[in-house]
Amino acid sequence: MLWRIGRTGTVIGCYLAEQHQNNKAGLQELAQLWQQMEKKNFWPETPQTTEQHAWVLAWPVDSNSDRTGKT
Repeated sequence: MLWRIGRTGTVIGCYLAEQHQNNKAGLQELAQLWQQMEKKNFWPETPQTTEQHAWVLAWPVDSNSDRTGKT
């Protein structure tokens, strides 16, 4: 089952993509943060599956938002 691992990383990746207003930047920050985790010794990256990475890359980010909830 693909969605039994990497779910938290997928959600955080989407959150960071929104914060950066850029999907790739969100994944890059997540990769940096992941290197501080002990779990990196068991899973080299997060999200753990190709499908989860694709999900974060496809997550809609609103470049018109000022991140305060106002558009």
